[in-house]
Amino acid sequence: MNNTYNNIIKRLNNNKKPTYHHWCYDFPLIMSKIEHLKPNTQKLYIQAIIKYLSSVKHPNNDVINKYRHFQNKIIHKYDLHKRVNIKLNDDELITKEQIIDLVNKYKKTLDVLDVVYKQSIDNYEYRLLKKYIMLKLFCDHQLTNNQVTNIKLLDFDKQKDNYLLLKDNHYYIYLNDPTNKKYFNGLELKLSKNISIYLKKLIYFSNNNKYLLLQDDRYTKLNNINISNLYRRIFYKEYKKKINYRTLLYIWII
Repeated sequence: MNNTYNNIIKRLNNNKKPTYHHWCYDFPLIMSKIEHLKPNTQKLYIQAIIKYLSSVKHPNNDVINKYRHFQNKIIHKYDLHKRVNIKLNDDELITKEQIIDLVNKYKKTLDVLDVVYKQSIDNYEYRLLKKYIMLKLFCDHQLTNNQVTNIKLLDFDKQKDNYLLLKDNHYYIYLNDPTNKKYFNGLELKLSKNISIYLKKLIYFSNNNKYLLLQDDRYTKLNNINISNLYRRIFYKEYKKKINYRTLLYIWII
Protein backbone atom coordinates (compact mmCIF):
# COMPACT_ATOMS: atom_id res chain seq x y z
CA MET A 1 0.00 0.00 0.00
CA ASN A 2 1.10 3.59 -0.46
CA ASN A 3 2.07 5.89 2.41
CA THR A 4 -1.35 7.54 2.62
CA TYR A 5 -3.09 4.23 3.28
CA ASN A 6 -0.34 3.03 5.62
CA ASN A 7 -0.71 6.20 7.70
CA ILE A 8 -4.50 5.79 7.85
CA ILE A 9 -4.19 2.19 9.06
CA LYS A 10 -1.67 3.26 11.68
CA ARG A 11 -3.97 6.11 12.80
CA LEU A 12 -6.92 3.74 13.15
CA ASN A 13 -4.74 1.40 15.21
CA ASN A 14 -4.07 4.05 17.87
CA ASN A 15 -1.04 5.40 16.00
CA LYS A 16 0.73 2.05 16.15
CA LYS A 17 1.90 -0.03 13.23
CA PRO A 18 -0.35 -3.12 13.28
CA THR A 19 1.24 -6.55 13.69
CA TYR A 20 -1.93 -8.39 12.69
CA HIS A 21 -5.13 -7.49 10.86
CA HIS A 22 -7.96 -9.03 12.87
CA TRP A 23 -8.68 -5.80 14.71
CA CYS A 24 -10.26 -4.56 11.45
CA TYR A 25 -12.90 -7.30 11.79
CA ASP A 26 -14.50 -5.27 14.58
CA PHE A 27 -16.78 -3.29 12.29
CA PRO A 28 -18.55 -1.26 15.06
CA LEU A 29 -15.15 -0.22 16.45
CA ILE A 30 -13.97 1.05 13.08
CA MET A 31 -17.26 2.88 12.55
CA SER A 32 -16.86 4.63 15.90
CA LYS A 33 -13.42 5.83 14.83
CA ILE A 34 -14.57 7.37 11.54
CA GLU A 35 -18.15 8.53 12.22
CA HIS A 36 -17.01 12.09 13.01
CA LEU A 37 -15.16 12.43 9.69
CA LYS A 38 -16.47 14.08 6.53
CA PRO A 39 -18.03 11.66 4.00
CA ASN A 40 -15.17 11.87 1.53
CA THR A 41 -12.66 11.22 4.30
CA GLN A 42 -14.74 8.27 5.51
CA LYS A 43 -14.64 6.90 1.98
CA LEU A 44 -10.83 7.26 1.93
CA TYR A 45 -10.45 5.52 5.30
CA ILE A 46 -12.68 2.64 4.24
CA GLN A 47 -10.70 2.30 1.01
CA ALA A 48 -7.50 2.02 3.07
CA ILE A 49 -9.04 -0.75 5.20
CA ILE A 50 -10.24 -2.62 2.11
CA LYS A 51 -6.78 -2.49 0.56
CA TYR A 52 -5.15 -3.47 3.86
CA LEU A 53 -7.44 -6.48 4.35
CA SER A 54 -7.09 -7.49 0.68
CA SER A 55 -3.31 -7.59 0.97
CA VAL A 56 -3.11 -10.21 3.74
CA LYS A 57 -2.28 -13.84 2.99
CA HIS A 58 -5.82 -15.15 3.55
CA PRO A 59 -8.32 -12.30 2.97
CA ASN A 60 -11.73 -12.56 4.63
CA ASN A 61 -14.01 -11.65 1.73
CA ASP A 62 -17.09 -11.42 3.94
CA VAL A 63 -15.50 -8.66 6.01
CA ILE A 64 -14.09 -6.92 2.94
CA ASN A 65 -17.51 -6.96 1.27
CA LYS A 66 -19.07 -5.48 4.40
CA TYR A 67 -16.71 -2.51 4.16
CA ARG A 68 -17.32 -2.22 0.41
CA HIS A 69 -21.07 -2.15 1.02
CA PHE A 70 -20.66 0.64 3.56
CA GLN A 71 -18.37 2.55 1.21
CA ASN A 72 -20.89 2.27 -1.63
CA LYS A 73 -23.62 3.60 0.67
CA ILE A 74 -21.47 6.67 1.43
CA ILE A 75 -20.70 7.21 -2.25
CA HIS A 76 -24.35 6.97 -3.22
CA LYS A 77 -25.72 9.00 -0.28
CA TYR A 78 -23.37 11.94 -0.76
CA ASP A 79 -22.98 11.72 -4.55
CA LEU A 80 -19.25 11.15 -4.22
CA HIS A 81 -19.24 9.34 -7.55
CA LYS A 82 -19.67 12.76 -9.16
CA ARG A 83 -15.99 13.29 -8.45
CA VAL A 84 -15.39 11.00 -11.42
CA ASN A 85 -15.06 13.50 -14.23
CA ILE A 86 -17.78 12.06 -16.45
CA LYS A 87 -20.89 13.82 -17.67
CA LEU A 88 -23.39 11.35 -19.04
CA ASN A 89 -27.13 11.13 -19.32
CA ASP A 90 -28.92 8.05 -18.03
CA ASP A 91 -29.76 6.96 -21.56
CA GLU A 92 -26.02 6.81 -22.32
CA LEU A 93 -25.34 4.34 -19.50
CA ILE A 94 -25.92 0.67 -18.87
CA THR A 95 -26.52 -0.85 -15.43
CA LYS A 96 -24.22 -2.83 -13.19
CA GLU A 97 -26.57 -5.79 -13.64
CA GLN A 98 -26.12 -5.60 -17.42
CA ILE A 99 -22.34 -5.82 -16.99
CA ILE A 100 -22.72 -8.89 -14.79
CA ASP A 101 -25.24 -10.41 -17.21
CA LEU A 102 -22.77 -10.01 -20.05
CA VAL A 103 -20.00 -11.71 -18.07
CA ASN A 104 -22.35 -14.60 -17.31
CA LYS A 105 -23.40 -14.77 -20.95
CA TYR A 106 -19.78 -15.07 -22.06
CA LYS A 107 -19.12 -17.81 -19.51
CA LYS A 108 -22.21 -19.75 -20.55
CA THR A 109 -21.18 -19.56 -24.22
CA LEU A 110 -17.67 -20.75 -23.37
CA ASP A 111 -19.15 -23.68 -21.49
CA VAL A 112 -21.51 -24.57 -24.34
CA LEU A 113 -18.52 -24.54 -26.70
CA ASP A 114 -16.54 -26.76 -24.28
CA VAL A 115 -13.57 -24.43 -24.64
CA VAL A 116 -11.88 -25.66 -21.44
CA TYR A 117 -11.75 -29.21 -22.83
CA LYS A 118 -10.44 -28.38 -26.29
CA GLN A 119 -6.86 -28.74 -27.50
CA SER A 120 -7.28 -25.95 -30.05
CA ILE A 121 -9.74 -23.11 -30.58
CA ASP A 122 -10.61 -20.76 -33.43
CA ASN A 123 -10.29 -16.98 -33.37
CA TYR A 124 -13.91 -16.45 -32.33
CA GLU A 125 -13.45 -18.69 -29.28
CA TYR A 126 -10.14 -17.03 -28.41
CA ARG A 127 -11.69 -13.55 -28.54
CA LEU A 128 -14.62 -14.73 -26.42
CA LEU A 129 -12.27 -16.21 -23.83
CA LYS A 130 -10.26 -12.99 -23.70
CA LYS A 131 -13.36 -10.80 -23.34
CA TYR A 132 -14.71 -12.95 -20.53
CA ILE A 133 -11.44 -12.79 -18.57
CA MET A 134 -11.07 -9.05 -19.13
CA LEU A 135 -14.60 -8.27 -17.89
CA LYS A 136 -14.40 -10.78 -15.05
CA LEU A 137 -11.20 -9.14 -13.79
CA PHE A 138 -12.93 -5.78 -13.90
CA CYS A 139 -15.99 -7.04 -11.99
CA ASP A 140 -13.91 -8.79 -9.32
CA HIS A 141 -11.09 -6.29 -8.86
CA GLN A 142 -11.70 -3.14 -10.99
CA LEU A 143 -8.20 -3.36 -12.45
CA THR A 144 -7.27 -0.37 -14.58
CA ASN A 145 -6.46 -0.74 -18.28
CA ASN A 146 -2.79 -0.13 -17.57
CA GLN A 147 -2.68 -2.71 -14.82
CA VAL A 148 -4.41 -5.49 -16.72
CA THR A 149 -2.45 -4.99 -19.97
CA ASN A 150 0.86 -5.15 -18.08
CA ILE A 151 0.30 -8.44 -16.24
CA LYS A 152 3.34 -10.56 -17.00
CA LEU A 153 3.62 -14.35 -17.00
CA LEU A 154 7.37 -14.69 -17.49
CA ASP A 155 10.56 -12.67 -16.94
CA PHE A 156 8.99 -10.43 -14.29
CA ASP A 157 10.59 -8.50 -11.47
CA LYS A 158 8.61 -9.20 -8.28
CA GLN A 159 9.38 -5.72 -6.96
CA LYS A 160 8.56 -3.71 -10.09
CA ASP A 161 6.15 -5.61 -12.35
CA ASN A 162 2.54 -6.71 -12.37
CA TYR A 163 2.49 -10.48 -12.70
CA LEU A 164 0.35 -13.62 -12.51
CA LEU A 165 1.40 -16.57 -10.38
CA LEU A 166 -0.09 -20.02 -9.84
CA LYS A 167 0.16 -20.96 -6.17
CA ASP A 168 -1.68 -23.65 -4.18
CA ASN A 169 -3.87 -24.37 -7.24
CA HIS A 170 -5.01 -20.74 -7.32
CA TYR A 171 -3.96 -17.88 -9.55
CA TYR A 172 -2.79 -14.67 -7.88
CA ILE A 173 -2.21 -11.27 -9.45
CA TYR A 174 0.49 -9.08 -7.91
CA LEU A 175 0.42 -5.35 -8.63
CA ASN A 176 3.77 -3.57 -8.41
CA ASP A 177 4.01 -1.42 -11.53
CA PRO A 178 5.63 1.89 -10.44
CA THR A 179 3.74 3.80 -13.15
CA ASN A 180 0.48 3.12 -11.28
CA LYS A 181 1.33 4.10 -7.72
CA LYS A 182 -1.99 5.79 -7.11
CA TYR A 183 -3.87 2.60 -7.99
CA PHE A 184 -3.06 0.61 -4.86
CA ASN A 185 0.09 -1.25 -5.88
CA GLY A 186 1.82 -3.88 -3.78
CA LEU A 187 -1.38 -5.93 -3.58
CA GLU A 188 -1.83 -9.68 -3.79
CA LEU A 189 -5.18 -10.48 -5.44
CA LYS A 190 -6.41 -14.05 -5.14
CA LEU A 191 -8.50 -14.92 -8.17
CA SER A 192 -11.65 -17.01 -7.95
CA LYS A 193 -11.81 -20.60 -9.17
CA ASN A 194 -14.41 -19.46 -11.71
CA ILE A 195 -11.83 -17.47 -13.61
CA SER A 196 -8.74 -19.59 -12.91
CA ILE A 197 -9.71 -22.46 -15.22
CA TYR A 198 -10.31 -20.03 -18.09
CA LEU A 199 -7.06 -18.17 -17.40
CA LYS A 200 -5.19 -21.44 -17.73
CA LYS A 201 -6.79 -22.08 -21.13
CA LEU A 202 -6.14 -18.54 -22.36
CA ILE A 203 -2.45 -18.98 -21.55
CA TYR A 204 -2.43 -22.41 -23.19
CA PHE A 205 -3.91 -21.07 -26.44
CA SER A 206 -1.57 -18.05 -26.63
CA ASN A 207 1.56 -17.98 -28.77
CA ASN A 208 3.37 -15.51 -26.53
CA ASN A 209 3.47 -16.39 -22.85
CA LYS A 210 5.18 -13.21 -21.67
CA TYR A 211 1.93 -11.26 -21.09
CA LEU A 212 -1.54 -12.40 -20.07
CA LEU A 213 -3.66 -10.40 -22.53
CA LEU A 214 -2.73 -10.43 -26.20
CA GLN A 215 -4.22 -9.16 -29.42
CA ASP A 216 -6.15 -11.47 -31.72
CA ASP A 217 -2.93 -12.72 -33.34
CA ARG A 218 -2.24 -14.32 -29.91
CA TYR A 219 1.26 -12.89 -29.92
CA THR A 220 1.22 -9.08 -29.74
CA LYS A 221 0.66 -7.54 -26.31
CA LEU A 222 -2.55 -5.56 -25.76
CA ASN A 223 -1.98 -1.90 -24.97
CA ASN A 224 -4.25 0.70 -23.36
CA ILE A 225 -5.73 1.83 -26.68
CA ASN A 226 -6.45 -1.77 -27.71
CA ILE A 227 -8.31 -2.55 -24.51
CA SER A 228 -10.25 0.74 -24.58
CA ASN A 229 -11.40 -0.02 -28.11
CA LEU A 230 -12.31 -3.54 -27.07
CA TYR A 231 -14.51 -2.25 -24.25
CA ARG A 232 -16.27 0.08 -26.69
CA ARG A 233 -16.87 -2.69 -29.23
CA ILE A 234 -18.17 -5.10 -26.60
CA PHE A 235 -20.79 -2.77 -25.15
CA TYR A 236 -21.79 -1.17 -28.40
CA LYS A 237 -22.45 -4.58 -29.91
CA GLU A 238 -24.47 -5.77 -26.90
CA TYR A 239 -26.24 -2.58 -25.78
CA LYS A 240 -25.56 0.05 -28.46
CA LYS A 241 -23.78 2.20 -25.84
CA LYS A 242 -20.30 3.72 -26.02
CA ILE A 243 -18.70 2.50 -22.81
CA ASN A 244 -15.04 2.77 -21.81
CA TYR A 245 -13.20 1.89 -18.58
CA ARG A 246 -13.93 5.17 -16.80
CA THR A 247 -17.62 4.87 -17.62
CA LEU A 248 -17.61 1.27 -16.38
CA LEU A 249 -16.03 2.36 -13.12
CA TYR A 250 -18.57 5.16 -12.76
CA ILE A 251 -21.42 2.66 -13.27
CA TRP A 252 -19.84 0.18 -10.85
CA ILE A 253 -19.61 2.53 -7.87
CA ILE A 254 -22.95 4.34 -8.10
